[in-house]
Amino acid sequence: KSRQYGTAGNTASRHSRIAAGFPGRLTISVLPRIPAVCRDRIAVGTDFKEMVTEQYQFRELLYQMTRRDLLLRYKQTVMGFGWAIFMPLVNTVLFTVIFTRVAPLTTDIPYPLFAYCGLLAWNFTSSSLRFAANSLTLNAQLVTKVYFPREILPISAVIVSLVDFSVGSTI
Repeated sequence: KSRQYGTAGNTASRHSRIAAGFPGRLTISVLPRIPAVCRDRIAVGTDFKEMVTEQYQFRELLYQMTRRDLLLRYKQTVMGFGWAIFMPLVNTVLFTVIFTRVAPLTTDIPYPLFAYCGLLAWNFTSSSLRFAANSLTLNAQLVTKVYFPREILPISAVIVSLVDFSVGSTI
């Protein structure tokens, strides 16, 4: 007979299955016949599916965290969302002056457009990584006191940066 370990939605049983060496919903009789590389891929796929399911179950929390971060970021500025447009424009003007006058650079398209597109993508990547990395340390009290998927904090930070990117892309 083969025994099944835990259910897909129970994270405590998921961690105990991984610690016991039986990731996912695999049975003991199946494990010896599957090559080790395939077992690892199945385990990653099962864990990823559980993580996505858990994110979906906590989608309201993700919405609230994203909303809170957006309000916090723009409540402290006079310009609000205009800041997401203003900063790439200022950087574009600065780069245009430097790379057309001081150190001439030739491109197939007008340089200000070239610089704006590049700076917009760079600012999105930079702010996503910066805020996602800081999100867990800035919310340490929340992480240690209440259970929720910890991935929500970095995902929320990336969504806030995506809103900045979308606002900046309107030009």
